[in-house]
Amino acid sequence: MKRPVEVKFYDGILAEARRAWIVPDQQQGIALKLDEDVPAQVSAADFYFSYPDMAYIGGVGGRKPIIELPEERRIEFLSKAPHWLGIKHKDIYHAIWKFERSPILIFFSMIIVISAVIVILKWGIPYSAKQLAKFLPEQTLVEVGNRTEQQLIAQTQPSTLPEEQQMRLKTLYEQKIAVGKPAKIIFRQGGSSMGMNAAAIPNNTIIVTDELVKISGTDEEVLAVLAHEQGHLVQKHSMQKVISNLGAAGLFALVTGDLSDVVTASVVVLTDAGYSQAIELDADDYAMQHWHQQQISSIHLSNFLQRVENARILAEESQTLKMKNFTLNIDGKDRHLTETELKWIRLIGKFKKYLESHPELDKRIQRIHAFNEQANHRI
Repeated sequence: MKRPVEVKFYDGILAEARRAWIVPDQQQGIALKLDEDVPAQVSAADFYFSYPDMAYIGGVGGRKPIIELPEERRIEFLSKAPHWLGIKHKDIYHAIWKFERSPILIFFSMIIVISAVIVILKWGIPYSAKQLAKFLPEQTLVEVGNRTEQQLIAQTQPSTLPEEQQMRLKTLYEQKIAVGKPAKIIFRQGGSSMGMNAAAIPNNTIIVTDELVKISGTDEEVLAVLAHEQGHLVQKHSMQKVISNLGAAGLFALVTGDLSDVVTASVVVLTDAGYSQAIELDADDYAMQHWHQQQISSIHLSNFLQRVENARILAEESQTLKMKNFTLNIDGKDRHLTETELKWIRLIGKFKKYLESHPELDKRIQRIHAFNEQANHRI
């Protein structure tokens, strides 16, 4: 015979718990006896409750298991629920109760959870975003792209490049890069918001700054950048970025067409003109493959990136020279930074580049040279 178990019983009338005992009732439920010694048999019980009328709440943390009953009655266990209790899901709750009391299981579960999060963030979300971006409605791309274009136009100034140069670059783009559906090319002064940059927008538009054109040595270098941006458009990288950043809620809204809040959030994501390292390398690969098909060397893209790298190095060296006599204003008083403090600032500046989304330029340059060498061997 299964042993009775002591519990606390709330009868739904009084706020105070009463001492009680429960025993199984022919596998159909339980019998409950109030206040007295352990009941010898079911017939001596004061209440009978069937399993279908019970709602079991397992013990978690310091809380003991509970059974919710009709008419606001409740049974609270003094320790774990008895093994003979036939309520559905009781075993699952009991396993959780045992699990949370095992330091070893908790440690390994944390390792598993952390590993799963890393896998999802590093591979799961980017892969899902890449696949789902292909199925986004055209209306979504146009709406997000139009708003993004308006925002970038508002942040920049009209181009000062000669009209003849703009038309020449657009014509060369349509002849050598555009594949069936040429993008709209817009030249703007980047200023402090965009600087030397180019941005591929989902409404089939590419914005190129004057600063980028001016640092380029030849038209081919500008076209190489446009081929890179064309890769972003063809592979819908901008929307991959939106899906990855906005998460499941944003994805649902984008796919269903309910763009009331998501369009605004998407514009914020896209106006920074930055992509993940994997996406940037994908766009480089697209540009290199396209140039190879056109029988044009990808070295033009490498040359442009090398110019950007040289400009970055010069800027860092200039900044380092300026920082030798750097003065910091604290509470209205000027104070010269010590050499140790300057070293820490420079170290942080070097570390920052590893946190940026774009791959290091020298890595991209090396990949382009490797591609050219393989292409030359195949000829």
